[in-house]
Amino acid sequence: MRNSQTTSGCKNCGKTAQQCCETCVSEELETNMTLVGPADFTNVISVPIETTAGDVLKIDSSFSVRISTPTPGVSALGTMRLAIDGVAVPFSNAGIYKPIGDTVNVEVGSILRRIEGLAPGLHLVSLQWSAPAGATMAFVVTGPGATDHASLVVCKSPAAA
Repeated sequence: MRNSQTTSGCKNCGKTAQQCCETCVSEELETNMTLVGPADFTNVISVPIETTAGDVLKIDSSFSVRISTPTPGVSALGTMRLAIDGVAVPFSNAGIYKPIGDTVNVEVGSILRRIEGLAPGLHLVSLQWSAPAGATMAFVVTGPGATDHASLVVCKSPAAA
């Protein structure tokens, strides 16, 4: 349950907002995107967040993305991941697989991470993707056949929260 701030403090623990309650920023993908492989990791969506010493980040991302190849006899494995300031977050990869026999496959997933020990300052948290040679990945979020999405929520709270 997300901490909620009232005039007297956090509903969950009674501490003041400065002592407890988290601050969140979020982003939703609002335009269609296509990535033709081979392509290295690029940002899908990003959010800036300013941290102070001891802050803990909670990152929540979700996505529905298509991967395709020109022929059904070829498999492909794309990747989604989280990055902070362009550097991959350890253990945050999610494979996007198109099996042999299909020409298009839709994969749905989420990546959740808790980050501690980040240097104080302004950071850019991103959901990234990459496509292998011979494959195309796409987000169709508007128009006919729009069934995909990408979202990113980053919350920070003091370490004691």
